Amino acid sequence: MRLLSSNDQGRLPTTLEEASSQSFWDDAVVVTTANQPHKIVYVNAAWVELCGYTPEMAMGKTFSMLLHGQESNTAVAKLASKQCLETRLPHQFYVVNYTASGERFVNRITMGPIYRSGCTNSNVNSEPHGTTQLASFSPKLQYMVAILKKVEHESDVAMTA
Repeated sequence: MRLLSSNDQGRLPTTLEEASSQSFWDDAVVVTTANQPHKIVYVNAAWVELCGYTPEMAMGKTFSMLLHGQESNTAVAKLASKQCLETRLPHQFYVVNYTASGERFVNRITMGPIYRSGCTNSNVNSEPHGTTQLASFSPKLQYMVAILKKVEHESDVAMTA
């Protein structure tokens, strides 16, 4: 598991509106609540195609309810979401997942926070109109967003060790 820097590829959406925009149609995007148990509130068509679950099947469920199986390491996903919430920075990790039909695949997940619309971690310390009103403002974390990417080679999992 690794923390992503601003130089890493794999930009994440910063709002729910952006996550559902055309900019991310080719990426398998899933958005969950920020609070545990991280219930799914949005999936896009690319996620449906990758995972095989319809949006209706996914809504209100968690990743572990849908995608885990015999070889899944749910502890890795839980640790990544915990670290993402604590640091409020994106993380990337690999995990074995399973489609709705039971097909096993190695999945690279890039996960990060989504704040209330118009409020990102990058603008917390900005000073609008020369004031310091936002300096002590802590943005409300609203959702967690993940972009899933099926990887072709299990050797990619070794990159996280």
